[in-house]
Amino acid sequence: MKDRTPIDSSEADAGVVMGQPARHPLSSRLDALGLSIEQAWRSADYDDVRLPEIAERGLREHALPESFSCIDVVRWANELPALPEQFDIDSSFGQPPLTLYHGSRFYIEALFWLDGTPSIHSHRFTGAFQVLEGSSIHSVYEFAERERINGNIRIGEIRPQLIEVLRKGDVRRILPGDALVHSTFHLDTPTISLLVRTPGMASSVAQFSFYPPGFAMNGFYSSKTAIRRRQLLRMLSEIGHPEYESELVRLIQTDDLENAVLYLELDLLQRGSLEKSTPVFSALRTRHGQKAEPLISAAHNAMREAIIRRLRREVRDVRLRFFLAVALLAWDRKSALSLLAARFPKESPLDVAVECVRVLASRHSEASGLSLSETDEAALRVLLSDSTPKQTAGTSDRVQALRDQFRLPSILAAFVRP
Repeated sequence: MKDRTPIDSSEADAGVVMGQPARHPLSSRLDALGLSIEQAWRSADYDDVRLPEIAERGLREHALPESFSCIDVVRWANELPALPEQFDIDSSFGQPPLTLYHGSRFYIEALFWLDGTPSIHSHRFTGAFQVLEGSSIHSVYEFAERERINGNIRIGEIRPQLIEVLRKGDVRRILPGDALVHSTFHLDTPTISLLVRTPGMASSVAQFSFYPPGFAMNGFYSSKTAIRRRQLLRMLSEIGHPEYESELVRLIQTDDLENAVLYLELDLLQRGSLEKSTPVFSALRTRHGQKAEPLISAAHNAMREAIIRRLRREVRDVRLRFFLAVALLAWDRKSALSLLAARFPKESPLDVAVECVRVLASRHSEASGLSLSETDEAALRVLLSDSTPKQTAGTSDRVQALRDQFRLPSILAAFVRP
């Protein structure tokens, strides 16, 4: 590869002892990176708060993305007599995750990603990550808590702070708890993240998942009773049992809000329709009153995200896939157009958006839920550019019709949000 730095012959020969195979160059580079982080962090008395800065500096200075690619990491793993002890062997985070190095109080892993993951979350560990291969859309948020239901559920407002495209070599710190609420949507297949992290925090910090516009839940909450009940409900749904809905509604009306999240999520996955889930929403409102509203709003947004993810899996055109990622992650018209401008700097972002909407409406109308007539392009351009009333003369009625069509849960909701 053109961007790969040459490996010094002495490094390539390192580890050749009594006819044994040469040590893989990645092993030496990982040892050097790990040792530099270990020494610097030890000097800081292993303060969790200091690790993000130390890990970021180490990743930048050792610059592994300049020398190694996806296949290099795979070959490293396949050539070793035995891998380092592997964390997360069930691949709950990564497709798969690969533990590369163990320090005394931290470890380094490569996270392979085949699909974008738009979930907004916080962390119960500290460290830093670097894009080893591919690219990602990175979004940072602030969570303004309005009400704490209990230690696992919080209600408030998810406020966008930053959205950016991360490319090969870029590094970002990982801070614990609400100090970093973010999502990283991976654009390329594969995208690989190099992660330096602690196993956890010395102090107790929960890791939350955040569901726009304002619902947050402990990402590691689990009730064995609720999980088993969810599995039973899924069985009823899979066989088309006529009592599935009545059993689901009965549980919603009697169980707590935490468990209700699991049941509602199941129903949306199984039936894939907000309309079909209407009885569930009614049961939530009856049981939990106003506390149910943020969860129901989150369900509407989750359905929009599911439609975009499904559509993006079907689409092969790189340009259209990026547009769908923007539709999924941008929080308003300005941020959406700025992402398109960054990706296609020689084109008008408005032209790119209009073209992609036209293609979706013509070739993927059923999957996208978009309908656009041949005479609608002028109104579409006005809508996406947020033109002034004077500029919308003769198209105002059609602009309003398109605005109504694109509102949540439309996949283009962000593009009509000022």
